[in-house]
Amino acid sequence: MKFQLLLAFLTLFCTHANAQSNKDKNFLDDYLSVSIWKVNHITVPLIRWQDKDTLHYNISGELRYLNHKSWNKFISSVEQATGLKIVETSNGSDAEIHIYFGSILSYFEHFNLDKRLIPDPRFNSWNNRQYDKDYALTRSSFCIDPTLIDNPNYGIYVLMSSFLKSLGILGRLIDEYSLFNPGYSGSNHKLTKYDKRFLKLHYHEDLRPGMLEDEIKSIAFDSINLESIRKEKFK
Repeated sequence: MKFQLLLAFLTLFCTHANAQSNKDKNFLDDYLSVSIWKVNHITVPLIRWQDKDTLHYNISGELRYLNHKSWNKFISSVEQATGLKIVETSNGSDAEIHIYFGSILSYFEHFNLDKRLIPDPRFNSWNNRQYDKDYALTRSSFCIDPTLIDNPNYGIYVLMSSFLKSLGILGRLIDEYSLFNPGYSGSNHKLTKYDKRFLKLHYHEDLRPGMLEDEIKSIAFDSINLESIRKEKFK
């Protein structure tokens, strides 16, 4: 009888452990989808800011789609998830992240970007990043053309998702409620708790710029408490 009870307990324990393990694996797979950029059959390693406690951002033009209270709430949520301090500065030369409201052509001229990269005039936004040989970000910027976005919630999606790209999260996840969805779904104009968990993992101290999927998987399963991150309840 005791043996049967022990066997039943061990079976239940192993089933629970396997279920947790599968959930961790699924969470990590989703994270890899949003963090690793794959374009034209090229895989770009993990990109992020490294060895920085504080990031400064500068806004050129008038903030659109969110009032300052809502924008500051979004920034606070990103800070909580990443552990970074994110501060606005009026001095563009002090900023690592530049947010530009205006035409894409004027954005390219303002930041002296390679005009060969100017996209189709129908594009309503554009983003640009610079990083060192180790894939640590050194500068990031994005542009939104308000004349090409009439839907306020769509504008919020573009603004928030572009800011997350400025943190190095460049991949995509098919999820109609996520800012990492490849397009606006009508429901993804908020930073969800799932998005925040991906941000937290992206800026985990054990991960570094330049890592590829296999190395991320190895470190994540060996030394990162994935269960704790995927269950974290953010305020």
